[in-house]
Amino acid sequence: MDLRVSWFVYFSSIVISSLVSLTVRSIKRCINTCSVGFAICLRYIDLLFRENAPKILL
Repeated sequence: MDLRVSWFVYFSSIVISSLVSLTVRSIKRCINTCSVGFAICLRYIDLLFRENAPKILL
C-alpha cells in the first residue's frame, strides 16, 4: 500500500511539474509575441502621426 501511494505521488509530481513547465513556456512565448506585436503597433502609429502631423497641425 505504501509503495503504491509513493508511486502515485511520484507520478503526479512529474505530471504537475511538466504541466507547469509547459504553461510557463507558453506564457513566455505569448509575452514575446505580444511585445513584438505591441512594438509593431507603436511603430505604425508613430509613422501615421509623423505623416499626418502637418495636416493635423494645419
